[in-house]
This record gives sequence, C-alpha cells and structure tokens, in this order.
Amino acid sequence: MAKATADVQIDPRTLPAISAVAEDFTWQSRHFGRLVAAISRDPRGLNIDSIATTSPAFDLLANGSWWMEQGAPRMRIEVLLTSTDFSAAARALAFRDAIDASKARFAANLWWPGGPSMDVLKTLNGTLHVSLEDGRLRDIEPGAGRMLGLLSVAQLPRRLALDFRDVTDEGLAFSSVRGDFELLAGNAFTQNLLLKGAAVDMGIVGRTGLATEDYDQTIVVSGNPSGPLAVAGALAAGPVIGAGVLVLSQLFKDQLQGLTRAYYHVTGSWAAPVVQRIAAPAGDGAAAGTAEKQRENSP
Repeated sequence: MAKATADVQIDPRTLPAISAVAEDFTWQSRHFGRLVAAISRDPRGLNIDSIATTSPAFDLLANGSWWMEQGAPRMRIEVLLTSTDFSAAARALAFRDAIDASKARFAANLWWPGGPSMDVLKTLNGTLHVSLEDGRLRDIEPGAGRMLGLLSVAQLPRRLALDFRDVTDEGLAFSSVRGDFELLAGNAFTQNLLLKGAAVDMGIVGRTGLATEDYDQTIVVSGNPSGPLAVAGALAAGPVIGAGVLVLSQLFKDQLQGLTRAYYHVTGSWAAPVVQRIAAPAGDGAAAGTAEKQRENSP
C-alpha cells in the first residue's frame, strides 16, 4: 500500500526526459532483453514516445504517456507483445510456465491512476486482445492460466471426471485461442474467448477477477458425439444461469465444430474453482440431439 501511495504522489512534470539503450534490461526480476527507449518531456508530464525490447523469447513495443490529469497522475500505455515461444516468454517475465504456444500476440490499450508499477491490478482499465496458436494449456498448480481466465478450461475435464486422456496427458492441446477482454477496476470481462482444438472447442464468456482472484464464467464445450461429451450431454443438467448461456449459444454457434455441446458455470476462487453443469438454451440442437441419441441407443 505504501508503494502504491508513493507512485500516486510522484508528479511526472518534475521528471527528466530519458533516452536509453540497454543490452540486457531487467525490471523487477523480469528479463526483457535489449531495450531502446525514448521518453520526452511535456507540459503535462512525460510522453512515452517509444519503448522497444527484443529477446529470443519475445518482442515488445510500447508508447503512451504519464501525465498529470485533473490534479493527479495517470498512466496510459499501448503495448504489443509478440512471441514465437510463449512458454519461454512467460518464464522470462516471471509468470508461471503454464501455456505453450508457437505464436502469441497480445495487444493492449491500458490506463490506471498513478505511475509505472507492477501492482496496478485493482485499478487497471482498458482493452486486451489475445491470440495464441498451436500449443497447449498445462493442468498444473491453481492459478496457472488465471490472467486469461483459462485455468477453468484447463481443469474442466479433470474436475468433471471426463476421459480426455487423448488431449490432456500433457495438457489441453489447442490449434488457436483468441479473445478480447475489457479491463475494468481489476476485472477482465470477455464475451468471445474461443479455444479450438483437435478434439474439443471451448467458448467462454464472463469475468475473471484479477484483483479478487475469482471467476464468474459460463463455458460451452463442443466435441465429437462418440467422445466423453456424448455421455455428458445425456446427463441431467442444472438450471440455466442468467444470460450467459444465451450469449454463448449465439456468439459461438457458427464457430464450434463439434456435434455435441455441454454448458458449465464456473465460480469461486482461482485456487478452488467450482464447476456446475447447467442446462443448454432452448433450441440448442447439438445438446438436445446428443441426449436423444443416447436415449435411442440405450438398452
């Protein structure tokens, strides 16, 4: 708390311009590689004209401002991070090595009160676009995929006791993960996070609490009718939870390739998420058809 207060009290108008080149830049145990930065003075504070880092794991480009606005400092920054080895990038940035991807792209437009700090989750606002290709989510310790709200996806098969061994021995494989997030006061909201894999597709809408470390998500899982979702589709479902199911059914209906669909509500903390099976929306032929086929084939 003292650190955050100190950040807020800094007046960026009193700081000098900066032009810097560093061959191996490290900040708070995070390794960025080669750094080239140009920061100029402005009557309102500082302009971040350009910050560029390059390393074997990832490249980063950023620009923005640190100005006094309405009597208080405010940080605004646009960031583009690209990587051809996201597992190595996560390690370099001191995050859990929980997501493998041969290509990764994160584009963010962020702002928060105060100045540069890694402790801004409670006040972070803005937008984030995520794109990952050809990788897997590792089902490791709780919190692994928390920033993207992917922990619940990675743990879903195990928590439902479904047999996904073909895709989860070494993690949940995917061909792509794409989604947009709105960040508001320490929460990340999405209505289009989509994971596509060889065996299952998953669509997610809802909230990930970055500051409170909790979930409120609705997930649709789509797979082949002969696989484990066929059994899940025939099971009795719980109640429909709010508008999330209807949003899912409309947003993802042309993007989920599987013939079988099951819906879940994920709540609770990152450390102990609660997964509840919920009812498919009326008119969802994929879910209803599966249940009917199970009844027809039963002795």
